[in-house]
Amino acid sequence: MRAVTKQKRMRCSFQSHLEVLKISSNIYPENEVNKTKSTLIKIKKSHALLKNEAIKRQTICLVNTIMTL
Repeated sequence: MRAVTKQKRMRCSFQSHLEVLKISSNIYPENEVNKTKSTLIKIKKSHALLKNEAIKRQTICLVNTIMTL
């Protein structure tokens, strides 16, 4: 039961990140969005080296979701 609650919380967190990014992508010029995407790629690569599997999966999942915007 606790895993389901935690999963829902994570989903809400991802959803709020997505909303912020959608709003910011409408506000900021295209080159700023591209800079953000390149930064996210760097984060994804560096987090792939993490030993903590849970954090690594969450980070990669979040970055992949953001990149699809």
